[in-house]
Amino acid sequence: MKKETSFTLLLTVFLVGCTHYYYVPNVQNIPLFRDKNELQLSGEVGSATDKTPLWGKGDTRCMDLQAAYSLSTRIGFQLNYMSLRYENNVSGNALDDNSMSGNYYESALGYFNPIGKHGVFELYGGIGLSDQHHVYANSYNNLTGTADLNFTKLFLQPALGLTYSSFDIALSSRIYTLRYNNIDASNNDIANYENFNSIQGTDHVFIEPAFTIRTGWRVVKVQFQYVYVNKLNPPYLHFYERSHVSLGLLLSLGGGVNNSKKLK
Repeated sequence: MKKETSFTLLLTVFLVGCTHYYYVPNVQNIPLFRDKNELQLSGEVGSATDKTPLWGKGDTRCMDLQAAYSLSTRIGFQLNYMSLRYENNVSGNALDDNSMSGNYYESALGYFNPIGKHGVFELYGGIGLSDQHHVYANSYNNLTGTADLNFTKLFLQPALGLTYSSFDIALSSRIYTLRYNNIDASNNDIANYENFNSIQGTDHVFIEPAFTIRTGWRVVKVQFQYVYVNKLNPPYLHFYERSHVSLGLLLSLGGGVNNSKKLK
């Protein structure tokens, strides 16, 4: 019995370790507003820092576009978009061409509160929607076919940061649930191999701490962000990217006389 249990666990780990990613975290939008009528626009490129056997020769390529606006001295609004693309061939065999493509759309409304001359606390809550298309080709176990899926994401995002005219730093975290609304696989073997029955129809709860640093000028800054993803509830399947890094540019416009970003 113990041998069977051990074999089952080993097989599960092996299978899960070879799956595609079905969740990739987007860049957390951390505006650090201090006044009304501030506008931020940013663009980032990112990739995974963890690797699985199937995806071991490369990373998920992501592009994020983000916008945020302070509607008042305490209320902010965000619109975010991420595009994902991946093509990989582990063996070099044409029968092993795997790929995925997807889009993610997100909006959020939140509260921000300046602390002293440079500190900011903010809390945003929002909703995200994703659609994905996956192509499978694996000559080792003869898995071929496609899958289309989408999910809904509900999240809260608290953050605490310091903002200056030439430098920003922030710690943030996302607490959220994912629910896969529809998974359409063209091959039952793929559905079983990828544990789609366990992924679909369950609220997956995650926490996602992040570290953000920006440097440059008041209007234009270079931004780096690191995100770590941790699943909090069963089933503990490896269908998500565990860590993600991104690099991009942020443009800050507007704001009133109370905006300390204008202070040297």
